[in-house]
Amino acid sequence: MDYEEIKDFINERDAFCTHMGIEIVEVGKGRATAHMQVGPQHLNCFGIVHAGALFSLADAAFGAAANSHGPQSLAVNVTAAFVKPGLEGRLTATAHEVAPGNKLSTYAIEIADAAGKIIAAFQGTAYQRKAPFPPVSS
Repeated sequence: MDYEEIKDFINERDAFCTHMGIEIVEVGKGRATAHMQVGPQHLNCFGIVHAGALFSLADAAFGAAANSHGPQSLAVNVTAAFVKPGLEGRLTATAHEVAPGNKLSTYAIEIADAAGKIIAAFQGTAYQRKAPFPPVSS
């Protein structure tokens, strides 16, 4: 699969991302970008973006970046730092590989608000299963 096919594969088959309003917008070698338009369903009881919504957005970008190499890759560890509250607008998560490996690779993921200010930073480790993507049905 090329990068565009990986992006389309994830966007078409990840029901949770669809439910959350998350879209993978770009995939490249060891990197990916995802967007989420904040709505009332993403807010916690204090009116700021729920940590779970932020984590889901970061995880989507992380997963797309980790899977950009072709074999299936799955998260084995993720840490998060919530720097500033997210309030409204479109959030953008960018992920890039910082330490590639044969089985385990590490990624840095940042989420920025609509003004481009970083509101959360994540670090994730992915395990490469060496299993191919499932076939795409036509």
